[in-house]
Formats: sequence, C-alpha cells, structure tokens
Amino acid sequence: MSDIGTLQEVLVECNTSKGMFENEVAVMIEANDRNVSFFADLSLISKNENIDSLRAYSTCAEDPKSGQLVRVLLPTETFETGSRWIDVASQKVRPL
Repeated sequence: MSDIGTLQEVLVECNTSKGMFENEVAVMIEANDRNVSFFADLSLISKNENIDSLRAYSTCAEDPKSGQLVRVLLPTETFETGSRWIDVASQKVRPL
C-alpha cells in the first residue's frame, strides 16, 4: 500500500442543487479532465458570498502554486468515475 501522506481538510468550490431528500444536495465539481457529480449531505456544504463549497480532504501538505492540480478525497464516489479521488485546480481549493 502506498503512503498518501497526511490529509488536510479543505473546501472545494462546487455548484449545488436540491437533492432528492431534505438533508442532501446534488453536487457538481469541475475536476481536471471532466465535471463530476454526486449527492452529499447538506451539512458538508458551506456558502460564502454566493459561492458553494464542499468539505473534503486534500493530500497537499502546503499551499499549492496557482495552476497546480490538487488531489482531493471526496465524501462519496462520483457518478462519472466511481471513485472518491479527483484532481482539482488549486484556485478552487482552500484550507478549512
């Protein structure tokens, strides 16, 4: 098993819409090579100045340089890839 290092809690910019249930939202994130979507618990979403963000984890131990990709662990698998791991542009990720 490979060592992924320490995970850091982060906020990832996303678009949200109403989910099927009262306590969930449909989430869409712009990943490196495609948009990915999934349902998440409403408690994982933060709203700040009309920008929705999802609580997730990153393997990046320090602030990445602009334009760099950041590996993010999502709370659940995406519909498109069946994986919890995505790569996101650094400007869409910020520490919690």
